[in-house]
Amino acid sequence: MLNQLKIVLRDQIGLPPWVVLATGGLLAYLVLNALLRKPLTSGWGLLGPLVIGGALESYEIWLQYRGIGLFAPGNDTLITILGRHGLDVVLMLAVPVILVAVGVISAK
Repeated sequence: MLNQLKIVLRDQIGLPPWVVLATGGLLAYLVLNALLRKPLTSGWGLLGPLVIGGALESYEIWLQYRGIGLFAPGNDTLITILGRHGLDVVLMLAVPVILVAVGVISAK
């Protein structure tokens, strides 16, 4: 799902996939902070991109390996699969973490 969106935005608009992930993480962060009525520098907003990123990447792993199995011969090792998809979650968290860090540093 997110992978298809990344492909469409990359091919049609020319955006790299990491920009799509960072923007999605920022939107999830802003929406959760708005729903919780917290300031933009609140750490509670980091749960939004973390949960959404984890759910989307878990779904992508399930879609990719449901027919052949996760441990089928010829597949990458489990740590490689999780690392590759975990990097997308880290990219979704990158911009919100920077916002929170800047807010905490500037508040002192």
